Formats: sequence, structure tokens, C-alpha cells
Amino acid sequence: MATPLTTPAAVTAALLRPLTPNETASIEDLILQASSRLRTKLPSVDDRIALWSTDPRPINALDPEVVKSVLAGVIKRYMANPEGAASKSRSAGPYSQTTSFASYGKAIGSEGKLRITDDDLADLVSGGYARPGSIKLQAALAPAHLEPGGW
Repeated sequence: MATPLTTPAAVTAALLRPLTPNETASIEDLILQASSRLRTKLPSVDDRIALWSTDPRPINALDPEVVKSVLAGVIKRYMANPEGAASKSRSAGPYSQTTSFASYGKAIGSEGKLRITDDDLADLVSGGYARPGSIKLQAALAPAHLEPGGW
């Protein structure tokens, strides 16, 4: 069995609340599923984590804390929407309920499965920071005549 890439404590921190008894009973399984799915999407993840522990400078090294945090977010997203609904609506009277589901491959956990999205993978690679060779864009400054007092 492969080593889990996140912990129940990391998931609890992502949720910003304690786990319920039902969640506690299933959290280890969710962690193993998320770890397995990440290894399927990024087969080199374990090697890249090991590289970080020897030298965090290479661009392909992965910080294990970032991996833990990203997977905790994946699990949080699944726990918030385990059936993978894209939208839900309810009305009071006469009662009706509508649930629609995203098509396969969408960012929402479609088909009620844990999903590692492209955004999750991007967060792993960048660690939330700009990497060498990347450019962070920000809004341009307003022209002087549009600034307060510059009329």
C-alpha cells in the first residue's frame, strides 16, 4: 500500500471544522483515493517529493506540505459535494427538486468521484508562487487623470 500524501489533520484544517463521526470513519479511505488519483495523474509525484527533501531548488521538486494541502482541498471539495452536482434547486410548494450534473472532465467532482483538476495540478507545480520563467500579471495602474485628486 502506498503512503498517503495528506493527513486527516490537513483535511480538518481545510474544512475549518472538526470531522463528523461519519467523516472520521471514511477519511482514511478518501485520503488513499485522493493519493492514488494524484499518482495516476502525476506518476512522478513521489520522486518529486523525495527530490524536495534533498534539494528544494529544482523546478520539478514538490514541497510535501503543498501536496498535502492541495489533496486536502481535493477532499474538501468532494466532501462538500459528494454526488458531483453542478447545481441544485429546490422550491417549497408544490415541492420540486432539480439537480444537474457537470459533464465528465469538468472541475466539479462530476459523477460523484474525487477529481484531481488541472487547477490542482497547477497549484502543486507552482506551490502558490511564481516559478522561474513565469510572469505574474497584475492590473495596470490607473492613469493619473483617473486617480483621486488627479482630475
